[in-house]
Amino acid sequence: FLFLLTQGYLKNMNNIFRDGLTCNYTIRVPKEYSEEVKQGFIETNSVEKIYSYFNLKYFTQLDDKYINNSLKQAIVDCPSMGEELFYTSINNEMDCYIYALGDKDFGEYIKSIGLKDLKENECILVNYSNVKTDYYNGVYMTNYNEGDEIEIYAHSKGDGTFELDSIKDFSNIDDGDLVKYGDNQRKVKLKVAKIVNQLPNSIRTYSLTIPSLAIIVKEEALNNIQKYLIHAENSDTYVEEQIEIDIYSSNRELLDEVVERIKYENNLDDSDISEGLYIEADYDLEQIQVTRVFSYLLTILIFAITLINIINIIISDIDTRKHYFSILISIGMTKKQLTRMILKEYIKYFIISLLLGIILSLCITYIVYIQIFYHGLY
Repeated sequence: FLFLLTQGYLKNMNNIFRDGLTCNYTIRVPKEYSEEVKQGFIETNSVEKIYSYFNLKYFTQLDDKYINNSLKQAIVDCPSMGEELFYTSINNEMDCYIYALGDKDFGEYIKSIGLKDLKENECILVNYSNVKTDYYNGVYMTNYNEGDEIEIYAHSKGDGTFELDSIKDFSNIDDGDLVKYGDNQRKVKLKVAKIVNQLPNSIRTYSLTIPSLAIIVKEEALNNIQKYLIHAENSDTYVEEQIEIDIYSSNRELLDEVVERIKYENNLDDSDISEGLYIEADYDLEQIQVTRVFSYLLTILIFAITLINIINIIISDIDTRKHYFSILISIGMTKKQLTRMILKEYIKYFIISLLLGIILSLCITYIVYIQIFYHGLY
């Protein structure tokens, strides 16, 4: 149990700090040549990880009954967080990040969470925001249940009010329509098909301290939502479908050179690229190494003590059964047969106790994992 638990902890911390030591760029490019850009990075062997996904930021307004107590408590403990989260003039209005993965990644993701498919009017709600400050350590965002609907819209309701031209069919978009604001603007309701507690590994959150509400939809649905909410595919307000590519590398200089070359080859400007270089944490990595050595030594020590104890029990048991063994020898059993009998007996006990110990350890480790790692309390 101790070995499994410590190894799980160390692996988790290694992933965290490895990411923390990695410099990265996020590049936004039109979908039509996103694969070309990704291939340009991959061919240089300058990247350790590369992810791509679609992302848009819209608004949603939560009724008080749908705000989770975890979020309410975080706002009470840290009022400034509440001001940044609900920053508009409209009560309980907040950002809603909508993500869509590529077809292959999306198929693998929904399969991993137990879904066969996702309809165009459905979404996956990421209800847990793994943010950490001195005031809170992870926040559950809403009280939505599967089957509930989330309403999203393009502009804060405080931006103004205009009359709405009713359009219900995503595919029926009039190029002459104008963008509407206020409470009468176009809105889309998405049915919650599944609630999960974390984003796919390929998606990086925007803030490590401010919680955010996120949903995941199919790529086609995201594109249609964008067209519908701003009214016209060919209007000046429509933004060409962009894909975000996250590139991670521990070689800062080489990554900088490749980024500059990619910018030149694809006519990208600085607004298309955001850079993130995370602060190194040598002390933390050293601490992880010390913890690893300590866990190994402690595991070996406990194993040695247990082994000595087992040997002592076997010797004591044999000593108390000398009279019984003497009787067996007196009636014709050879010492070789006696030795074989004793070995079979203790091997049987060893296998039974080992299986029971492994099963019990796995159960305890799983319970600890659920309570600590799954809820982001590591």
